Amino acid sequence: MKYKITDADSFKIKVEYDDGSWAQIPTAANMILRDYLLNIQAFTPKNGVSTDDLPIKVGDEGTVGEIPEDPTDGTAIYDYKTARGECYPDVVFQVEAEYQARNGDDSMQKGLDGNIALIKAKFPVSDTLLTWTQWEAARKELIADSNWYEED
Repeated sequence: MKYKITDADSFKIKVEYDDGSWAQIPTAANMILRDYLLNIQAFTPKNGVSTDDLPIKVGDEGTVGEIPEDPTDGTAIYDYKTARGECYPDVVFQVEAEYQARNGDDSMQKGLDGNIALIKAKFPVSDTLLTWTQWEAARKELIADSNWYEED
């Protein structure tokens, strides 16, 4: 799809696409040409969204910075794989644990392996979906478990 830049100011550029759609791309001092081109691609309209389906409406008001804790608005979206993945130890810690274990100290590896076992027990293979609130409560229970290994 072709595009044309039709307007620009210090806050945004307007991009018109050859299908008649358009987008406003935010500008930033640290963006390079590649960043703009990636944004032009990302903002390419594929399928419009009905304004009736948007979680925010014209006329809504609020205070900047007041963001609900639940980013999903109560929608059940966490399957067991996602729930586990959000709790697994960071890959940097896993690599460090492997390195230490290869060099004779397997305490970190055993700790992380214990955490993974706790995570798998907390989120067994299942078709059940969790809300963010359910997942967050389960995550807090994991961290509070006396067997939870604290990564340094």
